Amino acid sequence: MDCKTFEIRDCATFIPVMCIKMVPGNEADRYLMRRTGWLEDHIVMWKLSGDKIHMDWFNGRTERIAFEHICGHWSTLESGAVIDVEFIAGETKQCKISERSS
Repeated sequence: MDCKTFEIRDCATFIPVMCIKMVPGNEADRYLMRRTGWLEDHIVMWKLSGDKIHMDWFNGRTERIAFEHICGHWSTLESGAVIDVEFIAGETKQCKISERSS
């Protein structure tokens, strides 16, 4: 499994997430993933909030655009990267910087 965290940003929005690319590390992983319907290289995304992980939070454009971008650019994105939905959608000309940098 390949795990990364991202800072999803949009207009007045900050969403910290954890994503895992489901790459089996051995034959046991491969068996269990196939048995339960998971595809190899499938990416899952969870919202990080305090001491909880939320799995049922996809409900708008921010999450959809960010997830599609992460899936399409997984190999070039570093853990901790800012996923700026306004920039991706062409609504702004400059990508936001991380809040950790301010």
